[in-house]
Amino acid sequence: MNVDEKELRQLAIDGATDREICEIHGLSEAELREEFGAMLVEARAQRRVLLRKLQNAAAKKGSAGILSLLGKHELGQMASKLGAGDDRRPEPQLDPKVG
Repeated sequence: MNVDEKELRQLAIDGATDREICEIHGLSEAELREEFGAMLVEARAQRRVLLRKLQNAAAKKGSAGILSLLGKHELGQMASKLGAGDDRRPEPQLDPKVG
């Protein structure tokens, strides 16, 4: 198999799906997972960290949309039908994070 691993890594970081990577390189999805599965998992984790970093940078600049998105995903701040001032809502169950 003559595939450039650096190119595959960059495709995954750029958001390409397994199917797209396979179509570009003429691989089956089974071959891709067997040969490069661990690397793709790592590259996609790097992508998620990069996206969060960019979101945080936008939030620091005051982007209301990003602040809303982060509030929903990290603080459990969802729209509610409860009336204003009604604080019977339970605290959200948040995923624990280290650091």
